[in-house]
Amino acid sequence: TEIYTLSLHDALPIYLQGRDLWWENDNDASLPYFKKATELQPDYALAWFGLSSYYGAGAMFGQLDPRQALPQVDFTSQKCLQLDPSASECHIAMAGDDLLSKWTFEEALRETSRAIELDPKYAEAYELRSRTLQALNRHDESIQAYKTADELNPADPWGLIIALLVARRYDDALTNTQQRVVAMPR
Repeated sequence: TEIYTLSLHDALPIYLQGRDLWWENDNDASLPYFKKATELQPDYALAWFGLSSYYGAGAMFGQLDPRQALPQVDFTSQKCLQLDPSASECHIAMAGDDLLSKWTFEEALRETSRAIELDPKYAEAYELRSRTLQALNRHDESIQAYKTADELNPADPWGLIIALLVARRYDDALTNTQQRVVAMPR
């Protein structure tokens, strides 16, 4: 037990450093932290979630070759869920795999629903749900999911605007953009 506690104690701050970098849109810089956390604590599910996030974002935003990154999304998301099926992050990892790698959108929706059920205040679950609903052309539901994400985490000011643009609600997107620009600290 003592070794486990020491490893987890070491892995958690390293994982959190990687997560901070990932949220700052420095995906490349997050990778060594996530890898180190999995090395220190191979059964630490959130470290595998971090790796899944790294590979998924890299493939989605063109930083990584999808032919190499998407199999890693599949492996790391399954590893995360295997280690901790009660962690909403692991269900988000699986939803990302379903959305990006497998294009099984209904399964991705089920995984986001499970993540929300486990943690109703987890903004990232609503964000991924919104993106999945966009892929299904269910735009009103997508916008509603992003509104919930926005209420839970206003740090991402542009996701709702993107959902409005994808839904071709240009006037609403413009109005929302203007409101956000006015409200930004100067």
